[in-house]
Amino acid sequence: MVNKSCIIKLLIILFLCSGICTGVEEKSSIDKEKLKKRVELFLKENNVTLRRNVEDVFLLAEIYEKEGKDKDAMFLYQEGLKVNSWRLDYQSKLAQLMYKYGDKKQAVEKVKIVSQYAEDEELLIKAEEFLFNLGMNPVKSINKTERKLIKDQEIVLVPIGKVNKYLLSEVKHKLQEKMGISYSVMEEEIDPGKFDRSYLDKYTIDTKRKLLVSFLRLIPEQNKRFEELENQGQFNASRLILELKDNYIIEKVSKVKGYLGITRKDIFNGNSNFLFGWAGKDYGVMSYHRFLATFNQEPPNRSRLCDRIVKQGVSSSFFILGIPRCTNPTCIRSYPHNLTEHDHKGMELCPWCREQLKLILDRKR
Repeated sequence: MVNKSCIIKLLIILFLCSGICTGVEEKSSIDKEKLKKRVELFLKENNVTLRRNVEDVFLLAEIYEKEGKDKDAMFLYQEGLKVNSWRLDYQSKLAQLMYKYGDKKQAVEKVKIVSQYAEDEELLIKAEEFLFNLGMNPVKSINKTERKLIKDQEIVLVPIGKVNKYLLSEVKHKLQEKMGISYSVMEEEIDPGKFDRSYLDKYTIDTKRKLLVSFLRLIPEQNKRFEELENQGQFNASRLILELKDNYIIEKVSKVKGYLGITRKDIFNGNSNFLFGWAGKDYGVMSYHRFLATFNQEPPNRSRLCDRIVKQGVSSSFFILGIPRCTNPTCIRSYPHNLTEHDHKGMELCPWCREQLKLILDRKR
């Protein structure tokens, strides 16, 4: 006999899950007049209400821009950015329109903000092209370290899949500053292939959950969500390291002392939920997926993103060089259980780590 409470619970789950997609309007089937009326109402409300519905404001602005109604688009971009100024994609769009209509000073100011804070490579490229065409040096300048590097000791950064090359260049120079050795970036990227574990796999780890998912797939909206989860996932860090070992052999006479793969995608190993990095002697891999502002629902900040990657890069580099982890909680290499602990770490090596690094480098020369 079926338990009545179980049926009630299942119906509640079905109701909640089916409600996930309600109220979401596909861009391809937008009723412009209805959208326009909604936006007009939001603009008359307080800032809290406007912020909650700001995507509609930006959406209508994009429609107006495509229709050539630039002035209407500019007005809505400005109104939306008043309550959500960290939408750098719309800051960029507004800057282009401002420049087009003669407000060059404000346009440049906005593009400089995009250039300084954007984590998205496409936005960075557009911002730099804009500034370059005006005869200005890009704001995102890379200050090469003045520290004397040990050039016969080198770790190679290997892009795995599509990686933000601008970001990687900044990370490279900061790692050199922290480690005192040379880093280079491999031009060609490694194709990581298909995900080893989809996000749906993570949540169907037992028979009960698998049965529930099978049942929920009967709901078209929920099935679409499950298909999205099947197409997103994680790479197995151990497999990626094997890929590095197969592609790059370390010669005894070479100045290259290790390879560190870096990917934008999420990684895991064994039964772990996720990893920031995974490394051993000579080879390692790290991910900046969970460092991104978009993942953590934070305002974009490339400097913060770069620091997060560098912290993990230093830690992985030490393992590649054969140096174990220290026990100092403030060291840049201390083990973080989550992003909060990762951000709380310092940016410098503790005395023990500095000593171990010096010893290992002196021994390798």
